[in-house]
Amino acid sequence: MSVIAAQAGVLDGCQVTTHWQHALVLAERFSSATVVPDQIFVVDGPLYTSAGVTAGIDLALKLVEDDHGRELALAVAQRLVVFLKRRGGQSRFSAHLAAQVATDGRNAASQK
Repeated sequence: MSVIAAQAGVLDGCQVTTHWQHALVLAERFSSATVVPDQIFVVDGPLYTSAGVTAGIDLALKLVEDDHGRELALAVAQRLVVFLKRRGGQSRFSAHLAAQVATDGRNAASQK
């Protein structure tokens, strides 16, 4: 989706993020945008970008909090069984996922 927005010029002059697997390509192909590769979401003026589907949930919770307050955002997060605000950036989560798909060693044993 970020590539479509970039091709349309929507990202020109803006700070943006995208999924960590696509951040380098987006930065190389569309140098008019500043890609922030390790953020879950980035808000730059009226432009909101996120780093994938679950990062979109994080962004949606931020919008609920901005518009309706922390209490409602926390209630929504609890209902969805997610954190209201996750700490860290994308690289932290990609490392955990790599460990989850391990087929040998200590991590593999914990998956059974």
